Amino acid sequence: MIDSQTLIDAEKLVLSQAMDGSQAFADLRDKGISRQTFSLPAHQQIWTALETVAGTGGTVDALTVIARLEAQGQLDAVGGHAGVVETATYGALARYKTAAALEMVTEAAKKHALLAFASRMAEAAGDQLKSAEEALDEAERGMSACGTGAASARPKPSAEPWEPSLKTCNGA
Repeated sequence: MIDSQTLIDAEKLVLSQAMDGSQAFADLRDKGISRQTFSLPAHQQIWTALETVAGTGGTVDALTVIARLEAQGQLDAVGGHAGVVETATYGALARYKTAAALEMVTEAAKKHALLAFASRMAEAAGDQLKSAEEALDEAERGMSACGTGAASARPKPSAEPWEPSLKTCNGA
């Protein structure tokens, strides 16, 4: 089990990489990283600002993220200028390798998605108006939507063992 501080540190490292002004944001987005990947609301808001800046063709870095959050009135919610700068420079201070941090963050997001799915399954199973067959059909549709197929809960293989993809279960 990953402790919450380790997960927060890993999220900061991923966001730091995304804000380096290079192609890193697009690469992370292509790997399935999205707003839902992050556990903290502040990290979700920073990611959304990164998406907005990238969508307008701007340079994805701390300055453009700060400007975007300020324009939306959300800068204080992420810790102000200092919060964004701390996150953007975290990569230089991090004690984790980027690949390990990316895996940690994506695995935590997958667990969250599976727990949400299990909750929906429990609700379907408890629905007195549905037959067992209808509940199983609903489960199979849900599993298919997560890209796992009805017969297997194994994730699809990725190009690299440390490069998980969240595109299948987080709506990306």
